Amino acid sequence: MDHLLRLGFLVATVLAVSAMAPARASAHADADVIAVAAGEQVTINFRPDHGCGESPTTEVAVRVPVAGATPGKVDGWTETSSADGDERTVLEWTGGSLPTDQTGTFPVTFTAPDKVGELLLFPAVQECADGEELSWISGDPESDNPAPRLLILAPGSEEAVTVDDVPQE
Repeated sequence: MDHLLRLGFLVATVLAVSAMAPARASAHADADVIAVAAGEQVTINFRPDHGCGESPTTEVAVRVPVAGATPGKVDGWTETSSADGDERTVLEWTGGSLPTDQTGTFPVTFTAPDKVGELLLFPAVQECADGEELSWISGDPESDNPAPRLLILAPGSEEAVTVDDVPQE
């Protein structure tokens, strides 16, 4: 439980505005979309793209900034979900092994908040077989370890995969 609480305080997000475009290129754990419509049920995929040096990733944890998020199934991994008491959900995948030369896909499903323009942070931590942790938790998109971010768009908007896809309203 202590381990879960520690990870719950750490977890990561998806770049959402053009000023943050350079940070997406330098991130090593990101998501497949950067913006979604308010009030919609969405699934985003977190994608760590390397392990710790030569050591494979053996655990991934994401703190979703909304209650009731659920982890998707990933072959060879065990997924869990727990509320952190602050209207957030900590999702974890354990028991698998993601080689250092492969990009993982860890699906997260939740209902997007209704507040248009809100930028959600998804702090994430990946642990490796050698015991090293990579923490993608910084709120600063220019940092070496930015948390993935997700922008909330107007209801009915299409998901944005790139900054160019975000409507300029």
